[in-house]
Amino acid sequence: MTIQTYNLTKKYGSVEAVSLLNLTVEEGSIYGFLGPNGAGKTTTIRLLLGLLAPSAGEVMLFGQKLRRGNRQLMSKVGSLVETPSLYLHLTGRENLQVVTTLLQLPQGHIAQVLDLVELAQDANRKVSEYSLGMKQRLGIALALIHQPKLLILDEPTNGLDPQGIREMREFLRSLPQRFGITVFLSSHLLSEVEQIATHIGIINHGKLLFQGTLQALQDQTRNLIAFTVNDPQKARDLLQPHLVPNPDVAQDDNTLVVRVNSDKEVPEITRRLVLEHIDIYAIVPQTLHLEDIFFQYTHNNENEV
Repeated sequence: MTIQTYNLTKKYGSVEAVSLLNLTVEEGSIYGFLGPNGAGKTTTIRLLLGLLAPSAGEVMLFGQKLRRGNRQLMSKVGSLVETPSLYLHLTGRENLQVVTTLLQLPQGHIAQVLDLVELAQDANRKVSEYSLGMKQRLGIALALIHQPKLLILDEPTNGLDPQGIREMREFLRSLPQRFGITVFLSSHLLSEVEQIATHIGIINHGKLLFQGTLQALQDQTRNLIAFTVNDPQKARDLLQPHLVPNPDVAQDDNTLVVRVNSDKEVPEITRRLVLEHIDIYAIVPQTLHLEDIFFQYTHNNENEV
């Protein structure tokens, strides 16, 4: 495993920003780490990078326990947390030269990462002239300059325009296959995560609500059928065992979403409604995207707090 955490906990006074977190990130995966604002995502990332010391639990990277100051282990990790730190008065190439000099890396790495992030043509321009998207790409170039095996990103598409977001998506998607890099990223853009992630973790109030493959998460929401009826309260009483508990899934007040085990249950439910003199206006299979599933998890978790 590239990342494993065991009961990872971070407290600030009496507040637990991260609570008993057990992450498992497989080698070669793209792990989308999701949660509302204040859920504990950035705190977790800082713990994974050794920027914060845990209150309890531990972090394992590449099978080794993370200890602060372990340069050999952290040499396998690249990161971009929030806004990249760049020297605006220097060129893109000169920013990379500063890092290669400090880390005593071959200068040949510079040309490689400039090509990788498609900044070769702008390498000799001052960073102060770069667009926000170009600065983000230069930040990722800095994170990749030492050829890490793990890339940790916090909101990598922050502030990018649609074209920049699309380019970033394609770039990140290519990293595991082309270079064997495992990607761990947090993002508010759930539709983008859905297009690139192989695995998903959902966190809220510092607790892990779901972890697994994107396919497994989507499979949990299959076989959902929306019934639009004239008497939703009567239908709700009748179909209570089948109802999906999250009201956000419903399209309007007259629409109820039920979960069925097979298509054969749909005509059975329809007959029961008709026998109770409930008019049915529509029967529509529901396709839930990652955003819908995310709100199911976090909405239900808010109700439990």
